[in-house]
Amino acid sequence: MASMNNLQLLDERGWRQGFANLFYKENGEWRYTSRWWMQSLLWLLVANGFLAMVLWVMPVMDPEGMSDVGKNFGLVTFMQLMAKLPLFAVIVITQGAVINEKQSGTAAWILSAPVSRSGFILSKLIANAIGFLSIIIILQGLVAYVLISLSEGSLLPLGPYLSYLALLGLNLLFYLALTLMLGTFFNTRGPVLGIAFGVAIWSMLGMGKLFAGFMPWLVLILPEALPDLLSASVQGGSMPATWPVSIIAMSLYTVLFIGLAIWRFNREEF
Repeated sequence: MASMNNLQLLDERGWRQGFANLFYKENGEWRYTSRWWMQSLLWLLVANGFLAMVLWVMPVMDPEGMSDVGKNFGLVTFMQLMAKLPLFAVIVITQGAVINEKQSGTAAWILSAPVSRSGFILSKLIANAIGFLSIIIILQGLVAYVLISLSEGSLLPLGPYLSYLALLGLNLLFYLALTLMLGTFFNTRGPVLGIAFGVAIWSMLGMGKLFAGFMPWLVLILPEALPDLLSASVQGGSMPATWPVSIIAMSLYTVLFIGLAIWRFNREEF
């Protein structure tokens, strides 16, 4: 009876109906399982482990080769690495977030309760966004800030550094929203992985530049490669002329993907 007294009646209506309970469940996949510490340890080793090697091990092993590296080499290395590898983790981890529940019948069972379909999608989006941003962007960014500052002998300017992390966060949200949206349109993982990986590889290789001369509007379809934007900004060079459009396009497409995911899931027959 004591536990019953701790229960709270939630007055949620419309798109928020059932959101709080669904969010608690999705957030629990990060907080109350091994995922949070396994992902934290993995990215500490992959991102900051590699950064520490670049900052302290490589100068000892190859002092002549490292003498030619430019200013902010450690920062450039970290930003380029974090602009590429984590998005694949986002795609792999969230590829089955919607599909698994459709295939197992869990989605139909959950939606038989007073739960909105919008709340179903948004709970997955927000819980995963908090998990990825906290572990991959905030935690790794904090550790990298300390490592690079120690290597440079002075604190990095905080304002520009936070702007770099914001770009990395936007990059993760873009692929998170894309993957969740694809999960609502397809019933198997193959198309989700194929399309999401295709977009990621296209962007990372800067394939849009090949068509920029005669199709400048292509940047509105696929954002400019984020590693290039970060490298130019960190190194103090000239930013690509399309960088404002790239960031705006990535933001708008993130919102569009979320809207399409909700629209498509509302038309799913269970």
